[in-house]
Amino acid sequence: MEEKLDNKSTNSLSPSVDSTSKPRLPLSKRRMWHVLLASLVFITIIYSAQQAISQHNNLSYKKGQTSMPLSSNKTMPLMKLLSAPTSVPNMKWTLIKEGGDKRELIYKFSEEQPGYIERWKNYLFYSYYQDDGKIKNNEAGIVVYEYNMDTGNSKALFRQKAKGLTMSYLKITEDTLFFSMGAYQAKGQTYWIDLKSNHAPHKLGYDDNGEIEKIKNYYFLTHGWGDSCAASIDYNLIDMRTKNIRHLIKTAIGCAIGEESLGISNNGEMILAQHGDNQKQISAFIYLNVSSISLKEPNQKKYILNSEQMPKNITTLKYSEEENELLLMGEALYLYSFDTNKLEKITNLPKEFIQQYLSPFNLPHIDSWKKNIACIEKTNEEPYSINKLSVNLDTKQSSTDTSACPPKVAEIRRTERTAQVAFKDLNLPPNYKLVQQ
Repeated sequence: MEEKLDNKSTNSLSPSVDSTSKPRLPLSKRRMWHVLLASLVFITIIYSAQQAISQHNNLSYKKGQTSMPLSSNKTMPLMKLLSAPTSVPNMKWTLIKEGGDKRELIYKFSEEQPGYIERWKNYLFYSYYQDDGKIKNNEAGIVVYEYNMDTGNSKALFRQKAKGLTMSYLKITEDTLFFSMGAYQAKGQTYWIDLKSNHAPHKLGYDDNGEIEKIKNYYFLTHGWGDSCAASIDYNLIDMRTKNIRHLIKTAIGCAIGEESLGISNNGEMILAQHGDNQKQISAFIYLNVSSISLKEPNQKKYILNSEQMPKNITTLKYSEEENELLLMGEALYLYSFDTNKLEKITNLPKEFIQQYLSPFNLPHIDSWKKNIACIEKTNEEPYSINKLSVNLDTKQSSTDTSACPPKVAEIRRTERTAQVAFKDLNLPPNYKLVQQ
C-alpha cells in the first residue's frame, strides 16, 4: 500500500485552575507549609521510586540465565537514572520502498511490534495487531503478512482473533517461519510455516507461546513464566524435519525451588543444578548438586557432583561451552572440568563478595568468563556501589584490577530489537529506507 508520510504532529495541553479555595493561614505561613509539604512528598516519591527501580532491575531475569540475579542487570542511582536520556526507538520508524516519485509504506515499527519482521530470500514476513474488519465480528486480530519484494504484492498468511493475546515471537530458522502469541497467565499458541512449500501455517506442540532456541546443534521450543524472583522454563526438543516435539524437562529459576538448566555439554547432555529443598528447609538460592540427563533418554539421570561432593553454600553456577567447564561460587571459587571429571578449589573470596544473607537482590555473580579469566561482580544497594574482582584460574590469583576482564556480549532478544537493528538485520537493497515519521 502507498501512504504519504507526514512528519507533523501537534499536541495541546490546557490545565484547569481552581482559585476558589480560601487560605486558613496568612500568606507567608501558608507558603512555608506548602514548601514543607512539597519537600516531604518529593522525598517520599524519590525513596519509593529508588526502591521500586532497584527491585525491578534485580528481579528481572533472562531466559536461559544460569543463576539469579542477572549479571547484566545493575541498580542505578535514582538521580543518575532520572538525568539519563530516555528514548523509545521503536515508536515512529517506518520501513519504506522508494521507486521513482513513489514511496511505498511496508512496515511500521511501534512499541507493540518491536522488530517482528524477517527476510527470507526476496520475501519479507511481518506481523500486525489490527482491527481491519476482516476478522469475524470485527474483533481485533493478529495477522502475519508475506511481502513479495519482486512484485510489491502482500498477502496475509495467518489471521486470527486476538482473544487477549499479542504477538510475542517471530523468527525464521532453517527455512521455517516460527511465530507465537501469548499473554500473562494465559494459554498461547506457537505456529510454523515451511517457506519452501505452500506457506501454510501449522500449530507447533502444546497450547503455549514459546521461542525457538538453538543450543549447540539442538533446537528447542522453550516457554515458561516469570513472576517476582521466580521463573520456570519448559524445554521441548524439536525435530526440525518433522516438526515433532518431545518434552524434555521443566526447570526452575531464582526463588522457584527445583532444577535449573545450565547448558548442553559436548556429549549431548543437558546439565542441571538442583537448588533449594522445601523438606530440608534449604533456601532456593543454595545449589545442592549438579547432574545431567541425556537428550535422547531424558529419564536417565546421572550425578556429576552429588550432595556430598558439592561444595557447601554455593550460590552461583556458570557453565562454559567453550571451555567445557563449570564455575561454582560461594564462600570460595571452584572449577569443575567435564574433560577430567575433577573439581578444583581456585581461591577463597574476599569478605565483601561473600553473601551474608540470601536474597535475590544482590547475590554475587560471575559477570564474564573467557579462558583463564573469570570476573565477579557484586552490587551493594545502601549505599549504592559495585565490587568487582578478576580471578586468574591458572595462577589462582585474584585482583580488583579488572582491566583483563573479557567484555560482555550483550544479547538482544527478538522482542527488544530496535528498528535500526531490525532494519540492519534485513540486509535490504538501497531503495529500501528506514525513515522517521
